[in-house]
Amino acid sequence: MKVIIFGGAIWRLHIKDMPALDKQEGVETNWYFPRDVEITTVDGAKVVCRTYQQSINPPLRQENEEIPAERRPSSTYLECIINGAKECKLPEEYIEKLSKIPHNGNKASPEMIEKLNR
Repeated sequence: MKVIIFGGAIWRLHIKDMPALDKQEGVETNWYFPRDVEITTVDGAKVVCRTYQQSINPPLRQENEEIPAERRPSSTYLECIINGAKECKLPEEYIEKLSKIPHNGNKASPEMIEKLNR
């Protein structure tokens, strides 16, 4: 499968923070599992990065097929992704593509939104 990536950001974390990140990403509940991938930066450097992949993957969609409602992100999560892309100064084309992803209308609790805005 060919994957084209428009942009992204690499964050450097201390190894002591990995258990907390794994917990946040649902590793202990088997929702996601960590996976190392090799990334090529814009200057050609190769970097091994930790990513998280869903344990149970739904069937692939056709190129122009809508995202089913049960697979859409919450509006809070999508907003968080878009804000992160803006903060990292990712290409405007990529941010525009993110903003067109349909969400499921769900919002995080006020407490979670407060944590995200810190």
